[in-house]
Amino acid sequence: VEIVGYTIKNKKDVYDHPSHMLSLEKLQVNDEENIPLDELEKWMAQMPGSNIEMSPKYDGNAINCIYQDGTLIKALTRGSKTQGFERINKLKHLVPNTIPLKGTVQIRGEIVITDKEYQKYRDPEKISNARNFVAGILNRDEVDFNIINDLVFVAYSCLVDNGYIDNTMQQLEKFGFNNIHKPFLRNFSNISDFPALYKEFKHYRKNISEFLLDGIVLKFPESIRPILSETDHHPRWGMAVKFETDIVETEILDIIWNVSTTGELSPVAILKPVELLGTIVQKASLYNLGSIITMRSFPGATVKIRKSGEIIPQILSVVIPSPNEDEYLKQYEERCKL
Repeated sequence: VEIVGYTIKNKKDVYDHPSHMLSLEKLQVNDEENIPLDELEKWMAQMPGSNIEMSPKYDGNAINCIYQDGTLIKALTRGSKTQGFERINKLKHLVPNTIPLKGTVQIRGEIVITDKEYQKYRDPEKISNARNFVAGILNRDEVDFNIINDLVFVAYSCLVDNGYIDNTMQQLEKFGFNNIHKPFLRNFSNISDFPALYKEFKHYRKNISEFLLDGIVLKFPESIRPILSETDHHPRWGMAVKFETDIVETEILDIIWNVSTTGELSPVAILKPVELLGTIVQKASLYNLGSIITMRSFPGATVKIRKSGEIIPQILSVVIPSPNEDEYLKQYEERCKL
């Protein structure tokens, strides 16, 4: 279960979104050789034959820039979806302060940072990623302009008095958004075209994109969106297809035991350093003694790992058993008897 947003307790600098800032319905790809096209086709059947827009799903921090009669007046975090924290003191340096539209206009997007710039600030000793780093910068009271200037606002939506302008992405460029970092866009209307386009986005993610991506956003045309409307959780006109999580192999070098806040011993695998989703992974939780025995995740074993939630390293399976597996198995089974 993925929970987006949170209950706001501290009301300082909190304001209402003119319209709810919802999350997208998710379609997770767990096997790229068997993409769940039937589920996608069911979603497309709401309006058969529509031209679906495809754009990158940025792994960033959602912001709602609110303009009144052409002037930027607020920049709110997603927050609780109905209310968000004011961040205009930072966003005014990253977005156009005026646009050529009257009335109340909401331009929504993600605050991200290029991998190149993130590497200047990354602490290899901490489990983190670019998204969490950006969130920390946005939540600070002080404004460090050297860091702020390294952030990027990627706009993807424009609502005018709760409606949608046509050709959103092209119009946003005319307003001064996305001119330096242009989003990668594709369109399709036939489900049979999706697998090839999915691979094209994976290639873009791995070889071209300057930012972390965790999927593809699909949207029906603007003229159809009011017809499809929204639920309390997500718009029916949009969907996020989540990429299969990256998996790498490495070796367990040792196992150490940490004492938790409740006094329990928790095993941690010390890994041969390996890069995964932009960070060097050197540790992974082994949960408990029973899990170590069941998985045979002993020192010397080669294992597959991924990041749970794309943040926390997790051992999936043993690829090559430890050369001393029998010895470790006996040792750890004896511990179970204690």
